[in-house]
Amino acid sequence: RFILVKMTRWVAHNMRPFCQVVDVLGEMADMESQISAVLLQQGIQQTHCQDFSEEVLNCLPETPWSISEEEVAKRRDLREWRIFSIDPETARDLDDALSIEMVDESTAR
Repeated sequence: RFILVKMTRWVAHNMRPFCQVVDVLGEMADMESQISAVLLQQGIQQTHCQDFSEEVLNCLPETPWSISEEEVAKRRDLREWRIFSIDPETARDLDDALSIEMVDESTAR
């Protein structure tokens, strides 16, 4: 299992530190656990697991919703691209983003 611990002390000449269990991320074979472990290791905070407030949910359009063909025709279709926002959590608009594309097995752009 992936387990997040906080090192509490490490006695000199002892190969094993004393730790406190902070969270159990899940089984090592589970993809979600692996993603959580990598994000934690890289210092990336996960916010997608938090519930949205009722105020935010009330702003959403009724489901199911779709984008009209007329609207799609006006735009460049990037739905197949891997794009992610780099705006801070406090951003009022999401207008800064990066994308990544594999050119070959060892090269990305």
